[in-house]
Formats: sequence, C-alpha cells, structure tokens
Amino acid sequence: MKTSQNFERITISVPIEILGDIEKLQKEFNVSKSELFKISFEKFLSDYKKQTLKKIAEMMKKEYNSNKELTIFTSIDSDDFI
Repeated sequence: MKTSQNFERITISVPIEILGDIEKLQKEFNVSKSELFKISFEKFLSDYKKQTLKKIAEMMKKEYNSNKELTIFTSIDSDDFI
C-alpha cells in the first residue's frame, strides 16, 4: 500500500470547459481526481518517451545508412550464424 510519503501534493488549474469531462472519467473509472491525473500523466510520459526514442532511432538510422564504417558488415546481415 502506498503511503503519503511516496507522493508530493501539487495544485493544478484546469479550464472549466473540461471539468465536466474530468468528473465523468473519474466516475467511469471509479478513481479519485488525483488518481485520474496520475494515470493520465503516466500515459503522457510513456507516449513522450516512445516518441523521443523513435526520433533518436530515426536519427541513428540516417547515420547508420550513411556511415560506411557502420555498414561495412551489412553484406552478411542475412547470414545464419551457428
């Protein structure tokens, strides 16, 4: 069980226009507003990290494809090694 020592209290402001949606989700998922925002932010962080890694991989792919030192062994990439 998590204790209050594992959390820090913060205060946020949300537009009135979305307050109704927040309350609907809170009831639908049967969680507190704090838990709803925690879940939402965890999802946001996960998506952000995936996007960041994707961008880095795309940059690395360009480097890999253009750097002969990195592609020297591509001719044996499909060989089976035992």
